[in-house]
Amino acid sequence: MKVLGVFAICALFGAVVSDVVQFSNCPNTVGSCKINEVRISPCPEAATGEACKFRRGRSAEIHFDFVPDFDSPTVEGRVFWASDIDLPLVGMETDACKFTSCPIVKGEKRSYDFTLPISRKFPSGAYDIKWRITGTNPEQQQCCFITKIKLTR
Repeated sequence: MKVLGVFAICALFGAVVSDVVQFSNCPNTVGSCKINEVRISPCPEAATGEACKFRRGRSAEIHFDFVPDFDSPTVEGRVFWASDIDLPLVGMETDACKFTSCPIVKGEKRSYDFTLPISRKFPSGAYDIKWRITGTNPEQQQCCFITKIKLTR
């Protein structure tokens, strides 16, 4: 009986742990923010450095830790399909204060936790996604990273 209890706790713990994924900083944002780590769940592909695979019609949990080099009373968060022209993900909640602690204080570590719905309307394929948080002065106050995902049917 104890073995089953331990197994159940381990299974539950494993279900809520996110996988650390590879990412790169966005161009032109070096110095305004440090992204410490990006975690995505589910993403078993992270163990081999591959792009996270998501089924359309499901959701993914995105978590990242950052240290801003700016103060801001509020922040906005957006996700883009990164390409020659960044295409914003339509329908995303942009008030980032709902997903991290505000106000943003220069030098203080913050965590951002977001559930990203993957619409059935999104086309299958491999994509670079850009995640950007901006302060009240978006040109100078931003945290941004790019990671790879693959959408499947």
